[in-house]
Amino acid sequence: MKKIKYYIFFLLGAAMITSCDNELTEDVKMGIRVEQDGVSMQGDVVTVKAGTPVVFNFSGDPDNIMFYSGEPGAVYAHRQRTEVAPEDIESATLHFKIGTQYGKVYENTLEMFVSDQFEGLAKNDFKKDSVLVEQFAWNELVAKSELPDKPSIQKEYTVDVTKYLGKPMTLAIHYQAIDDTKNSMPRYNFSEMYIENVRNDGIVSKFMPSQYGFTAVNMMCNHNLKSQAGMKTNREYGTMTNNTAGIWNLVNAQNGGFYIAGGGKNTGNKNGWLVSDGLITTYCDPDQGTVIKNITQNVESYTHTYNKVGEYKATFIATRVNYKHDSRMMKELTIKVVE
Repeated sequence: MKKIKYYIFFLLGAAMITSCDNELTEDVKMGIRVEQDGVSMQGDVVTVKAGTPVVFNFSGDPDNIMFYSGEPGAVYAHRQRTEVAPEDIESATLHFKIGTQYGKVYENTLEMFVSDQFEGLAKNDFKKDSVLVEQFAWNELVAKSELPDKPSIQKEYTVDVTKYLGKPMTLAIHYQAIDDTKNSMPRYNFSEMYIENVRNDGIVSKFMPSQYGFTAVNMMCNHNLKSQAGMKTNREYGTMTNNTAGIWNLVNAQNGGFYIAGGGKNTGNKNGWLVSDGLITTYCDPDQGTVIKNITQNVESYTHTYNKVGEYKATFIATRVNYKHDSRMMKELTIKVVE
C-alpha cells in the first residue's frame, strides 16, 4: 500500500514539475484592444481625435511591456539612431562659458578656432601634428577681443554652427602663456559646453565635449618644464586629472566642463592645443520607449494621449524571460489622429 502511495506522489510531483517546465518555456502572448467612446479600432488601425486619451487594454501575460508611441523622440525604428540628415535639423548652436582664475591675463593667451577643412591629427606623429595645428589656416570661432581679458570673470558664448551641418567641423582651442617672474598665469575654465541641435520635428539633442574626440597637443613636451615633471608619460598628447600647468584636464568633459591651468610664476612658457575630431554635427539622441510593465507589476491597461493630428506607428514590445526561455513579440498599431 505504501508503495502505491509513493508512486502516486511521484506521479503528482512529476506532473507538477512538467507543468512548471511548460509554463517556463511558453512563448509570450499579448493582445491589445481599444474599447472606449471617441476611439475606434478596426484591425490594427486606431482612429482618435487629437487630445482624446487612448486606453490600450492588454490580454495575455507578458512579464514586460515597452511602448513606443511613434511620436518624435519615441519611434521604435529610431531607437538606435544617433544621426539625422542635415535637412532634418533646423539649427545647430555651440554653447559654452569661459571663466578665468588666478594670475595675470595677457593678450592672446587664449584663442578659439573652427574649420571644416582640417585634415585631422595623426595622434602618433607629434612633429607632424605640432606643425599642422600651428600653420593651419584656422577660422576664428570667437574673436580674441571677445574672450576673457581679466582675471576672475566669466563670459557666456553662443555660436551658430548651422552652416557646418553635414561637414566635418573641427574645434581647436589654443592656450599660450609666457614665463612671468612676478605673476602666476591664469587658469581657463570651460563649462556648460554642448552643441544643441534643434530638429524640424521639435526634438532637441545635446552633443557633449566628451563626444568630440578632443586630443591635447602639448607644444612644450620636450622642454622638461619643472611644472610638468609629474607627467611621466605621453607629454605630447596626454591630459591630466590635476592642475598640471599647461596641460588640459578633461575629467568633467561628459558634463560640459574642462580646463587648463597656467601655473605659478617662474614655471616656464605654456603652449597647449586642444583639437577635436571632425564633428558631424547631425548628432541626435536615440529615440526612447516607455516601460509600462515589468515582472513585478500587474498591468491590464495603459493610457496615452496624442495631441497632434497625424499618423503614428505605435509599437509594443512584450517579453517573457527566465532561466529556461527567452521569448519576445512585437505588436504594431497604426494610430490615426484626426481633428
